Amino acid sequence: TAGVNLRYQYYDDNTIATQDSSTGNQGDHQFIPGIYIQDAWDVSKKLALLYGSRLDYYQGHGLIPAPRFNLKYQFDEWTALRFNFGTGFRIVNLFTEDHAFVTGSRQVELEEALNPERSNNASLNFNHVFTLGKSQGSINVDAFYTYFTNAIFPDYEIANRIIYRNLNGYAETKGMSLTLNQQFAFPLSWSLVGNLQWATQTEQDELGNLQTSDIEYAPRYSGAAVLQYTHQPWGLTAAYTAQLTGTMALPEVYDLDGQGNVMDAYVAAF
Repeated sequence: TAGVNLRYQYYDDNTIATQDSSTGNQGDHQFIPGIYIQDAWDVSKKLALLYGSRLDYYQGHGLIPAPRFNLKYQFDEWTALRFNFGTGFRIVNLFTEDHAFVTGSRQVELEEALNPERSNNASLNFNHVFTLGKSQGSINVDAFYTYFTNAIFPDYEIANRIIYRNLNGYAETKGMSLTLNQQFAFPLSWSLVGNLQWATQTEQDELGNLQTSDIEYAPRYSGAAVLQYTHQPWGLTAAYTAQLTGTMALPEVYDLDGQGNVMDAYVAAF
């Protein structure tokens, strides 16, 4: 399959995201043409490939290629292994994607004209559908890795400010997840999800040395469990949900005095 896409995007708001020092508020106009091509190939009854690419043109950023590659191996009717690779490109609109900067008393600062974020990602997925008696369920195991350049993270280190800039280095997200679910012959079902990830950012310090730190608000582990029962005659569903959120890096916590000034005491929260 192949095709052409023509997109026009207009974005404007009354925040610093589209503010111009000389003309005041100024909307962002983008005409984005692109082409794409993709091919699916059944190599055999068990092996299938899907590969292709798209090419978009952004004013101010030029031509942006985005290739993708997927491989699927079907062991049998109920078990499959998939490998995926692709790239990402994202223009960030702060107001629509990070509402935190318009809340509270922090002042927003943009250190530079923000460049689009780019990423390369790969993942491996194992899926198996099983039956136990008259019940049916599935097992999903995912392993993933993503490498970011030009990543944009809000910097909360200076009290009363949020500073946005492109990361002078790179960021990585890697980990794995497990999903289990089962539906019984009677109207009872359960599901269990667990995630383990390492999300870090690496950038140069003032001496030019690379320093790696955890990305804020990215828990090392998380999980969820759901038990659900449906009483069909009444159309009534009862469910119990449990969630687990692991330790994560958080910005510094501080107090303000009556005039809104930062008090001397700082406490690092983790």
